[in-house]
Formats: sequence, structure tokens, C-alpha cells
Amino acid sequence: MADYGIRRYRLRNTILSRGLWEGFTLEHGTLETDGQGSILLPALDSAQPDCAWGRLPMDFRLGPEGMLTIRAFASNQNAVVRNNEVVSIDKLLLAPEVSQQEKERLFMLANGMEHFGA
Repeated sequence: MADYGIRRYRLRNTILSRGLWEGFTLEHGTLETDGQGSILLPALDSAQPDCAWGRLPMDFRLGPEGMLTIRAFASNQNAVVRNNEVVSIDKLLLAPEVSQQEKERLFMLANGMEHFGA
């Protein structure tokens, strides 16, 4: 793997607004929910092959019943084959008409990381 140094990334309002989120409101760079929701973000791209990602700092305030699941995967590819057609990973993940099961399958096939926390 090439060594380009560790990358840190901070989510800005523009990347949040380009994502697909359900059950949340976005105001002043803060996502809020009163219940259950999901967020899928477009690719965070270093534009360097085999880049080693370091940290993605996030600040969450969860209520006593709150639970958070974060999934992520890294890839040098920006497209996959779906129904015999090449499709951008962002288009696949951010399409509301694509089922959650199909999106979860992509994470599994890509050896994605998953973290649960309360």
C-alpha cells in the first residue's frame, strides 16, 4: 500500500446536504432526529490510491435509549456492476429507490467495517 500519510476528514454542511438521510433535519451543519433515522453520505475521496484514512471525528448526543451504527468501507473503485450495468457507488448508495438490503450487501461484499454503540 502506498504511504501518503493519514487523512483526517471533517464533515461539512455541503457533504451532509448531498447525502441521503431519512428521519433527520439538517440545520446549521447539525443533523437532528426525534426517533429512528438513517444517513448515507457520498464518497469521502482523498483522490490518492490506497490512501490510509485516519479519523473521521463525529460528535453525537444520544438519549438514554439511543443507539448508533456506523458502517464504512474503502475502495479504489468508484463503480460496481448492478443488473449488468456499471453504476457509480455514490449513485447506488444515495438512490432512495435502491433497497436498504442491497446497500447493506454492498458493504458486506466490500468488507466494510461496522461499529455499534450506545
